Amino acid sequence: MPAGWGPRRRTWLRHAAHRAGLPQPRLVEAPVAVAGYLFATGVQLPVGAFIVVCDVGAGAEVSVLRRSPAGFEVLATWPTRPLAARRSTAPSPPR
Repeated sequence: MPAGWGPRRRTWLRHAAHRAGLPQPRLVEAPVAVAGYLFATGVQLPVGAFIVVCDVGAGAEVSVLRRSPAGFEVLATWPTRPLAARRSTAPSPPR
C-alpha cells in the first residue's frame, strides 16, 4: 500500500477485505516492504541506517525510512501527482 495513504484509505482497504470474506489484512507500506526485501536478500542495513525508496509508476512517491530494532519506520513521504493529472493541467502548446 502506498506510504502516503492516510487512515481513511487504510480503513477502506480493511473494510474491502472484510467484505470479500478475507481475514483481517496486515497492511504493509510499499517502502517498508521494499526495505524488508532488501534486508532479507543480504543488503547490509544496520540498525539506525537510513534508506530512500522511490516508487515510480503513473506518479512517484519518495520515502525516507530508518531501520530500528523492530523493523523499518517511514520518517517522511513525498507523493507527486499522477502524470495524467499533470498533463491535463498543463497549458496547451502554442500553435
